[in-house]
Amino acid sequence: MQSTSLGGLLVLAASVAALAGCTGTETRLGYSDQTTLYYPELVGQAATKGELPTVIRGNPFGNSLGDPQAIAAAIRPPARYSSVHLSTNPQLVSPDGYRLVLIFDPPVNAPSGDLACRDKDAAEGGNSAGPVRVQASFCIGNRLASQVTGTGAPASSPDAPAFQSLMGQVMEVMFPPIKRDIGDGTQFPK
Repeated sequence: MQSTSLGGLLVLAASVAALAGCTGTETRLGYSDQTTLYYPELVGQAATKGELPTVIRGNPFGNSLGDPQAIAAAIRPPARYSSVHLSTNPQLVSPDGYRLVLIFDPPVNAPSGDLACRDKDAAEGGNSAGPVRVQASFCIGNRLASQVTGTGAPASSPDAPAFQSLMGQVMEVMFPPIKRDIGDGTQFPK
């Protein structure tokens, strides 16, 4: 009986130590999902003349540097899509409704899944100078192809290392190199 208690204490001590090491400033990805609509070539198809239509809601910096086009320009898709760039240009419209929707500092009740892709149901982002929180949804019309949520350290500009780290990881998980019909809330593509 004593060894069980000692084992339980060791597990508890390890858990407390791990939590104590969490400063809340590292990048953490939360929920991710790739639906049956997602396949890697879709990213290139979605980019009209190399530009992926992007909608940005909210300001991840809590200052005047939250310009949507500057944010979009600073986010890089994975290297395998080196010819693709994000653009908030309203003239850039995909005939199939392809777009990336980034909600910074989303409300707790932000719609997810297909609802995140429906403009009438879209959540507005916030304006926070605290940790950067993002909900990223890759949409085809009103349907979700891929979605990721994440949190990173506070950042003051689109070029800040903390912002680049968070968005680099979000993009890598959002656009995996293989098609996986997971659709079950699996945390990270394998």
